[in-house]
Amino acid sequence: MAIPVAVAQLQPTETLMRAIDESSKVIERNGQKIGYLRIWSYTRSDVGEIINAQLGTGKLKDVDGLVLDLRCRWGGAPGDAAEVFVGGTGDFRMIDRDGTIEPENVRWKKPVVAIIDEGTRSGMELFAYALKKNGIPLVGTKTAGALVAGRGFMLPDDSLLVLAVADVTVDGGRLEGMGVEPDVTVPFDIRYANGRDPQFDAAVERLGAML
Repeated sequence: MAIPVAVAQLQPTETLMRAIDESSKVIERNGQKIGYLRIWSYTRSDVGEIINAQLGTGKLKDVDGLVLDLRCRWGGAPGDAAEVFVGGTGDFRMIDRDGTIEPENVRWKKPVVAIIDEGTRSGMELFAYALKKNGIPLVGTKTAGALVAGRGFMLPDDSLLVLAVADVTVDGGRLEGMGVEPDVTVPFDIRYANGRDPQFDAAVERLGAML
């Protein structure tokens, strides 16, 4: 199969931010509206703003439940990334004189199911751990177990060397080398998937049962 692909110069951060924003969709299932959002990377605070906007005033604001996809390869994520879904502070929004609503502190109170896999790494594992600790089901496979802080160094030949520079503990323990286990294990081998995503399907099924 020959597929022509246009060559384009892309800025990785901008591309990932756009991919996150454009990943949102609403699935109609048995009379229920199920929202979906994929967090490809959480290395910038802009991601939190995208999540707030999507859940607060965007496409996902009126769904009955949410599938949060944490399958990625980039990591990142601040320690309080899960607060949108598990935090106890109030849902806070600014309303301008013209009626425009600005979501400042969105708190999602509806059911959530998250998808994880072996590519969910670093700060995204902390995100997954916090969700699981607060009773949000995780579907997929165990995360990478790669949580220690890293730093990149440019070498004289323009290659990049990434080294661990700080250890990380969570609730007094270490996820490094351990990972976060899913509540529902669903393997996904793309070679035999026949165009389907069994982890996504399982997450939608689990969320549907919760609604």
